[in-house]
Amino acid sequence: MSDDEYKALEKKIEYYQKKYSYTPDVIEILGMAGSGCRISIVCGKCKGRSEQIYAPLSQTLTINRVICPHCRERVDIYDAFINQVFTRLFQDRRRVAVWGCGDCAQKLFEKSKSLRENHVFIVDNDVKKQGSNFWGNRVVSPSIIPDEKIDTIIIASIYAEEISNEIAHKFPGVEKIIKLTDMATIFEVLYNAYPPIKL
Repeated sequence: MSDDEYKALEKKIEYYQKKYSYTPDVIEILGMAGSGCRISIVCGKCKGRSEQIYAPLSQTLTINRVICPHCRERVDIYDAFINQVFTRLFQDRRRVAVWGCGDCAQKLFEKSKSLRENHVFIVDNDVKKQGSNFWGNRVVSPSIIPDEKIDTIIIASIYAEEISNEIAHKFPGVEKIIKLTDMATIFEVLYNAYPPIKL
């Protein structure tokens, strides 16, 4: 398959996954469970409540659901989680940067209304991408992080570990690093900060 055919198929799969999935009425974050997050949900279809372990997100942001044990339907929870994270960050008046402007960041902006509606910096090490436009934001070098007093970085890249290490080494003023593939960093923003997420 060509790259275009593969992307078209991926979009088709995502469309049908969403079409035949339900959004929960309520999500309550209960705590961490190993590398995942323990949650209580109320199913958007049958209204049954269950406790689930939500595993870390996939690099491509496509694994975003749990199965309701009562009606066996898919329940999508990623959008609720990630939008609550961004809502919380902007409510706290954080200076937010998204590191990366590839497919992962593209899907992130597609899914997050809160991210699209607030000012964020887009940073990338690739000089070929710097100066280009990404969702209405100019892509800039990470060197602007201290000058702009950026205190929170969302890593939207498959190289999350390497980027996280670079941030820790070069930009000690950054207070929060959120890796989309690591529920612990998402949990840290939300836990004890919000009541159950009511959709």
